[in-house]
Amino acid sequence: MKRALIICILLLFIFGLLWTEGYGLIERKGVGSTPEEALFNSWASGKVTEIIAKEKIDSKTKLLFYRNLQETYMVALIEKKWNNNWEFIQQAGEAWIDENQDIAPRSSYLGMKLPIYWGLIGNEDIVSVEVSDKYMEKSEASILSINELAFFYIVAPEPQKGWGGADLTAYDKYENIIASEYF
Repeated sequence: MKRALIICILLLFIFGLLWTEGYGLIERKGVGSTPEEALFNSWASGKVTEIIAKEKIDSKTKLLFYRNLQETYMVALIEKKWNNNWEFIQQAGEAWIDENQDIAPRSSYLGMKLPIYWGLIGNEDIVSVEVSDKYMEKSEASILSINELAFFYIVAPEPQKGWGGADLTAYDKYENIIASEYF
């Protein structure tokens, strides 16, 4: 009886330790109660100066677009864990816009499971962006406009083999091509 009670208490303690991420006894980088907190608790936290946008991919996955100390822009993959905490998975990017640049595309394979094409739009006349690669037909990217800054992003439908190499076309409101690039 005494042995069963000790085993039960020990199991409850272990379960509680796992459920609460260690009661603060175990330091976990990149975990927080919100996606923003997870990013600020990650190894990338010293580089984050401002979170620009938060985009929901699905109920357990979010993308955070942010500016770092070098005044470049990055994207981070944040996922919801089984205990309702959020975990920083990976960051990617470093995009910036030069004065004479219409668009700055990037491709990233976040967390080895989320292939994403994204970038900055430097020309205010661009209203749509289409991306295609050897596994994905031409698809329109989502555009986020925040203050004077615009991002585009598109998540490939499934993790790709032979990832990389995409065609990008940017259009104005009259559907004229403003920029076309292979990256």
